[in-house]
Amino acid sequence: MARLAVGAAALQERLTRVEREELGATYGPSVFAAARRGGEAFLEVGTMIEPGKLAPALAGLKRTLASVGSQPLSADEVAAAKMRLASRAAAAQMTNLGIVWSHLMKMRMGYAVSGPDAAADLVAVSPEDVRSGFQACLQGNPVLSLVGDERAVHAAVQAAWR
Repeated sequence: MARLAVGAAALQERLTRVEREELGATYGPSVFAAARRGGEAFLEVGTMIEPGKLAPALAGLKRTLASVGSQPLSADEVAAAKMRLASRAAAAQMTNLGIVWSHLMKMRMGYAVSGPDAAADLVAVSPEDVRSGFQACLQGNPVLSLVGDERAVHAAVQAAWR
């Protein structure tokens, strides 16, 4: 699970750069990765983008996903992603609500409430671990779900995703 989380955090950072620097978007994307019992995993990317920038945003998403799957992240990217995740985990453990939420989420996902040391798992993730995880993800069949004007969405998908 740590490998997926590090990959999601690094992907979010790369996509934020694409959307803000290349497209001038106001909002950045959110990226969430989860693993289920039995090894099934998914990656979810969400963002809000104006219709005129949808095709370039889809092209940027496709290009960024491919780049993470074809070449390892830099050591700095992995370190920054690990730091963001560790900070988030530490903050979540500061309240009873955070602790309970963490335990309930683990149970919901099918994991033991107490288990392997999450910090050790996070430290052990390498750039190659992230790349190989994305390669496996890219070999699947991505599901693209877009909300917006049907004609604009269809045109953007035809131009940038296929």
